[in-house]
Amino acid sequence: MLRFFRLAYLYLTLLALSLLQAACGDITATPVQTIAAVTPTLQPVSTIAPTLTTARPFTVALDPGHGGDDWGAGHFNSNDQPDLLEKDLTLQLSTATATLLRQSGFKVVITRNGDASANNLTTDLNGDGKINELDDLQARLNLANNSKADLLLSLHINSSTPGDGAGGFETWYCADRSFAERNKLFAQLIQQESIASMYSFGYEAQDRRVADDLEIDWNGNHLYMFGPPTPTRKSATTMPGALTEVLFITNDTEANLLKDSKTIKALAEGYTRAIQQYFAYYKV
Repeated sequence: MLRFFRLAYLYLTLLALSLLQAACGDITATPVQTIAAVTPTLQPVSTIAPTLTTARPFTVALDPGHGGDDWGAGHFNSNDQPDLLEKDLTLQLSTATATLLRQSGFKVVITRNGDASANNLTTDLNGDGKINELDDLQARLNLANNSKADLLLSLHINSSTPGDGAGGFETWYCADRSFAERNKLFAQLIQQESIASMYSFGYEAQDRRVADDLEIDWNGNHLYMFGPPTPTRKSATTMPGALTEVLFITNDTEANLLKDSKTIKALAEGYTRAIQQYFAYYKV
């Protein structure tokens, strides 16, 4: 009888273990696999601009800063030779943005289509008795007005002392105009979308500031393209607008980013989004 109970006990024990394995899987200890952490590689986000639906097609004026003999700022290699120029980058940005805007239903005018001054006739356009860089700016301003543009975006590349680490975006607007609120909103949208474009590209650019253009000049002068009429500014723009300083060409990291066509595309998509948002808010 004792042997019977021992066999029964053994049978029940084996049965319990079998049921436990069936419920929980093999209970035999196995080595734990170590899974290496994977850092995702950030890639640029491709954004296809939606078609704009309005009562009429809006016209956007794009102003690529500098051109011709005016290089603007530059990045210099170890041999002290320029390997990147502001005038070339602003034209690339304007051309890429114009393409996306036209695909979205906008009309676009660019103040210069090549590597040349906007004042091709080299005339005294502002009537101050001189022919200089102010006449080039007046030519751009006149073109935007004559095209009856609804909005103006002027593109520049920022610069500082090489090696000082300065970087990021700045966008300027004129508060001394009848459409000051529109200027400010547009500047904020451009700044916001510029930073978002670079973030989607894997680069956290510094949000330096969106500010009144009077902060640039200690003498209290507005940016020529955006201020009210003065003795050296024969006429002023008739539409809202902003000027954005796109990264720092003197920052090696940002200069390398600007050399990449993917960066140009990402920024152009950001400008397109900002312009679409502006006209979604101001439908007229």
